[in-house]
Amino acid sequence: MSFSMDEIISALQINKSYGEVSVLNDLSLKVLKGEVIAIMGKSGSGKSTLLHILGTLDRQDNGTLMIAGQDPSLMNQNQLAEFRNSQIGFVFQFHHLLPEFDLQENISMPGFIAGTNSNSIRSRSDLLLNYFGLGANV
Repeated sequence: MSFSMDEIISALQINKSYGEVSVLNDLSLKVLKGEVIAIMGKSGSGKSTLLHILGTLDRQDNGTLMIAGQDPSLMNQNQLAEFRNSQIGFVFQFHHLLPEFDLQENISMPGFIAGTNSNSIRSRSDLLLNYFGLGANV
């Protein structure tokens, strides 16, 4: 599996274990720019582990991961934090929204942290909310 510029994510033979428990075994995946995918499987099958690795919240034990043409394994923690802020978006399943902020403020937080112009942040958050059918919930 080689990387092309049309690929936003390229994972090759990703492995991850926790102690003696092997969770991901030689997993390979390509996601093309603009493509929407679903990761499905039984409880305990490794979905969250894969998402943590793809989101750079955890590192694979071995294998190659490229995101937007960059190798996160070559980044230190500060570079990873900046990379996540500028290149990766998260919508967590449970309690990770900040309760003191509304939906639009929560999804705008990375832009605020990056120091992006507030008009640009508002425009981008409106676009994302409408794209995911959540515009009426703000």
